[in-house]
Amino acid sequence: MSARPRRKAASLDAPQTIEQATQLLADYALCLTQAEQIRADADAAIAEIQSARDGWLKPLDERMKTIFGQLRTWWAVAAPHLTDDGKRRSVEIAGCIIGHRTSTPRLDLGGAKAEDLVQMLLRDGLQDVIRTKHDLDKQTILRELGRLPLEELGERLTSYGLSRRQRDEFFIDRASEKPAPTETIETEDAA
Repeated sequence: MSARPRRKAASLDAPQTIEQATQLLADYALCLTQAEQIRADADAAIAEIQSARDGWLKPLDERMKTIFGQLRTWWAVAAPHLTDDGKRRSVEIAGCIIGHRTSTPRLDLGGAKAEDLVQMLLRDGLQDVIRTKHDLDKQTILRELGRLPLEELGERLTSYGLSRRQRDEFFIDRASEKPAPTETIETEDAA
């Protein structure tokens, strides 16, 4: 198997002066503004399309709801004849399947609060039906590992290989909502 040739990254022409860096930052700010505008325009267009879709769907949804009610009433009378006296629960008619089906089971708490039921079940020794979720409290661990010198808990946490990891990241953020002018135009007084 032959090794693939290494490709060099494209060379970057880094600015050499503050003026060049200022111009690049102004260009970056302009790109940010244009990208934000494109996203805003797209979001507005999507919202407009979704609004039109909802307008077209509303009468269809209302019509389907009416038809559903009518067919449910009809099915109560017609089902025994169409399902061989209940041997089947549904039938196919006109490209639709109509009938009854069993829903996915859900737990009914009988009007009780889940927290109260948990306490009663634990008290009665039914912990097998109680789920306990264990998770790391990352904020507490980070706080303990950030204390210098490490206290006992911090020392114990490091013995498990836990540590704080941070790095310096390069960033460019917008300084204000509107980018500052990038160019000063001097005017000459007409004499």
